Amino acid sequence: MIYKTNMARAYVNHGRWVADCPTTCGGAEELEAGQTMFACEECFQISPVDWPSDADEIWNALQERPFNRVRHWYPAQHDLAVRAGIPHGQTPEELRQEATEYMKEMEEDGMDFPKNVH
Repeated sequence: MIYKTNMARAYVNHGRWVADCPTTCGGAEELEAGQTMFACEECFQISPVDWPSDADEIWNALQERPFNRVRHWYPAQHDLAVRAGIPHGQTPEELRQEATEYMKEMEEDGMDFPKNVH
């Protein structure tokens, strides 16, 4: 099941908050933390932004990851995550656990990365 709404749903992609246009135009825009309105540059749709109630905690958990390229979070049933078969609706604790497992795998492969490297 994919969750459809008239609101632009905030998610984290490569270490930045973004939202997709809720129309079918395919537009997406980067968001400022807490931004309340979404303005699509493709179709000019104006929509409210649906933020997770724990956005700050999600952001903080993702900042523990070493690179922006592994800083992703999608709300439950987000279209992109469902289609790609990737995690969605994760709690901050689940994000931290995932990061711990990722770092452990990297260390086992002989890679040693400092924290918060972009």
